[in-house]
Amino acid sequence: MDQKRNASPNPDSNRKFTKTSAATSASSSRTQLPELPQLPTEIWTSIFDHLSANQLLTLRQVCHCWRNIINSNTPLLAKLTVTFPARLTICSTYKPANLPPAAKVHFKNVTITAIGPWWTPFGQRLTELKLSSYSEVDHASLLAMLKHTPNLKSFELSESKMSGERPSGEVDFRLDKLERLVLCGIEDAAPVEVFRQLCGGLKHLRISWDWFTEEHSVSAQEMGEFLQGLQDSLEELYVTCSEDSLVELMKLDRLKLQKLTLAGDEHTDDEKSKHLLMEFCRMLPSLEYLKIKGIRTFDEQSHSLLCNMGQVLPNLNCLQINGMHVDLAFLHNFPKQLQTFKLSGDSRWDSGSAVEIQFNGDEHLNLKELQLKKIHIEDSCLQRHLPKMPHLRSLTIKWCTSNFWSDLLQPLKSLKLLTTLSLHGINVNESADDWTGLEQDDFAASLARLQLAQCEMPPKLLATVLAGCPGLRELRLQSMKLNDTADEEQVAHVVCRKLSKLNTLIIEGCELSNEEVDFIRENCKSLKEFQITGCW
Repeated sequence: MDQKRNASPNPDSNRKFTKTSAATSASSSRTQLPELPQLPTEIWTSIFDHLSANQLLTLRQVCHCWRNIINSNTPLLAKLTVTFPARLTICSTYKPANLPPAAKVHFKNVTITAIGPWWTPFGQRLTELKLSSYSEVDHASLLAMLKHTPNLKSFELSESKMSGERPSGEVDFRLDKLERLVLCGIEDAAPVEVFRQLCGGLKHLRISWDWFTEEHSVSAQEMGEFLQGLQDSLEELYVTCSEDSLVELMKLDRLKLQKLTLAGDEHTDDEKSKHLLMEFCRMLPSLEYLKIKGIRTFDEQSHSLLCNMGQVLPNLNCLQINGMHVDLAFLHNFPKQLQTFKLSGDSRWDSGSAVEIQFNGDEHLNLKELQLKKIHIEDSCLQRHLPKMPHLRSLTIKWCTSNFWSDLLQPLKSLKLLTTLSLHGINVNESADDWTGLEQDDFAASLARLQLAQCEMPPKLLATVLAGCPGLRELRLQSMKLNDTADEEQVAHVVCRKLSKLNTLIIEGCELSNEEVDFIRENCKSLKEFQITGCW
């Protein structure tokens, strides 16, 4: 349970709080506390608006006045999430103690066999309801819960299931305010059938299941029937897809999606699927975000398909695909609005083993964000391609391999507008490398935010990299080696001497002595936020 954000109806935790309150009350009887100032409700509300969820929960226990102010203010209650304890069984006799009013509720690994009368008033305020982490809810109980949540805007059933028999007949209520529905990791079509009857104005929908299931949890026809009634409202769709699903999606002639994710593990690389994908894109000129994950791997034979997709998607600003051999020249066929491109290696291969990128065209002046994932970066590959993206502002390289660190870092010199760099899980094959080019000047002078996580980077190189980023304002280091031998300059000293503009430093899972921590606190005068987690 996240103490900073969540309130728990666990009786044990409330009993502990009651003892603390009793002790405080006894103490106050001996020492006269000053009275609270008499301020208008609007002033108290303005003050409370700056507090966290945990602080609001504490204030509710101070006096009836503050309790009533918080309980009657919708924006303040919207901060509160009630999280029920894991492995709890909720039956008809269960009644949570000291349940605070809240707009959001989360059942995590909870079994619900029946719901008591306490839910009726509690559900009236809810705008978000989530069941996750192998929760199980009886069919009739879920319908009873939903019937008393007229203001619900978001519902999520994630890695959980509905049990028992579905009540016969049609439901006698609707969730007219529901805008977001997530059915993730579902085992059958039961949830889809329930919500097909309950909602008709969804804006955001995700229906997905585990790729390793022998049969699809939801048939293409069931999917199509559900989406048929949502065509006029749906803006975002994430769906586990197959060739049959594409056929059903093609029947939805009124869709005006802005975001689309086609996911799955059925690789449909034949001409029929290529044609279906192309024609479906042609039906969605309003699309701004497109992610094709797992159902197709783009290679040298897909260049024309990618070029044609760019011509029929005039509003697209973000594209994410899986690829093996990709010529980035196809980006020139996309509109000027395309600012984000994310390329991941083929999930059927080991990380970084079979991916090749090229860029045979001219500069792509509009691209501002690039992400490369599970790719082997060949020698001088980035050196050839990154200069053709002069307006790049954010670069993420994740779970990639390379022969030399210099092949990854030297090209950053050409990106004069780069402000954000994230390197995560980088594996470099050769230990010997030439970093002299990085030591000559500020090779990444424009960088403001840098994240380095789980990279096999020598501490001396890490110190050199940091020294070459004098404009850093935010630095995050996770599971990085910070020190090697005593005669090398320590990373802590570089942070304090070279990064004069740094105001946020977060270090997690690194070896860092108490002396180094004290040194940073005393000498890095610009720091406003300094967090250390899991270090030793």
